[in-house]
Amino acid sequence: MSLVDQSFFMSHTHHLTLLRHGESEGNILNLFIGQDDYSLTANGRLQAQALAQLWAQENQTFDAIIASPLKRAQQTAHAVAEALHLPVETEPLWMEQDYGEWNKLSIPEILRDPATPKYYTPYDRPGHTGESRIETYLRAGQALHALLDRPPGRYLVVAHGVILNMALYFALGIPCHPSSEGPWFAFHHTSHATLTYSPERYRWQLVRVNDHRHLPEPPPVNDPGSFQIMFVRHAESEGNANGLWQGQAEFPLSETGRTQAQALADYLANREEKFDQIIASPLTRAHDTAQAVAKKFALPVETDPLWLERDNGQWAGSTPENRYPPEPDYLFLHHPVGGTGETEWDLYLRGGKAIANLLNRPPGRYFVASHGGILNMALKVALGISPFPNHQGARFAFGNTAICRVTYLPARNRWLITALNDLAHLHATNQQVSDTAQKIQMLVAREQLE
Repeated sequence: MSLVDQSFFMSHTHHLTLLRHGESEGNILNLFIGQDDYSLTANGRLQAQALAQLWAQENQTFDAIIASPLKRAQQTAHAVAEALHLPVETEPLWMEQDYGEWNKLSIPEILRDPATPKYYTPYDRPGHTGESRIETYLRAGQALHALLDRPPGRYLVVAHGVILNMALYFALGIPCHPSSEGPWFAFHHTSHATLTYSPERYRWQLVRVNDHRHLPEPPPVNDPGSFQIMFVRHAESEGNANGLWQGQAEFPLSETGRTQAQALADYLANREEKFDQIIASPLTRAHDTAQAVAKKFALPVETDPLWLERDNGQWAGSTPENRYPPEPDYLFLHHPVGGTGETEWDLYLRGGKAIANLLNRPPGRYFVASHGGILNMALKVALGISPFPNHQGARFAFGNTAICRVTYLPARNRWLITALNDLAHLHATNQQVSDTAQKIQMLVAREQLE
């Protein structure tokens, strides 16, 4: 794609940042808050200040800040808006799901109540009088559509965990699930997701999930029956450095790539991560990335051809300028890429088999080093997203050595996505704890003691 084309697509793109409010008084009481109105706690105010300080330092800009009318979202939005010298718009469509009679009850109370259904559909009303999940989903779609009616630009939405998840469901094409099953995108207090929409390509790209660089690290998911999976795209290869569409062609890591792989290995070791198995695509660029990590953890690398990159046939190692046969005007789902390669459906089915094989192993902690194309398809299968022709639809960002953290809870049939495109190991400043983050740590510790 030419620089002119890239500029055209960028200028016609909506960049959306979805931010969850800071900790509220209702959160610390462990309530099913819903649309009940609670102010931020002292800790919640510090969380919002920490994010505001970070964004001010980074010269972050938005064309508009839109917030739910509930106090916890308004207070978070105004903390950020003050630091960025922007006004706050209020939009009721971004209010949290209404839980009816459950709004004022604690989560343990609701779970212990024999009248609480063990199974409920997306059409059932929580708390008898609340808003069904499908109604919240449709409201999120309406809110998202209203954003796309604005001119292309950068928009910050400050809202709540459920409505933000439903907005991601709507954008990515994820169907509503019964009970508490299905995908869930983590939004720790004042963490945010970023995504873009390019109308000319009809492509939604999820860039980050649960970005909480301004906060102390939250506790990990601790469930002995879970699959805790770290998906990592390989480090920069010589093919990447030369702008090639590599496919299954072999290219070694570049010098930059070797540095990235080592930075990833050091970062994971310093965090005292734990892995039961390290799995890699057989291609050198993925295997060598995994090997750098494996050495740190004294584990072998298991190669699995299911995690190979897309077979792009005669386009392997090509650029748009030298591609033969030439790219069609429209790439159908069942059209072999590069004349002899995999179709979009072939890749989707292989991604599904790769996920199924992973879940046929015992529950545990798995590290998978692979490639952008197959990792995208594996995530689509896990999250229930159908593939689109012509590279349209949902896409997940994976920079070189980017980390995606996913937990699968079989007992709940839930995929929990806690990080996407995390490149903290490549940015030393991200590893430093800010003064505000230290205050948050001290405040939380004091509250726990009291």
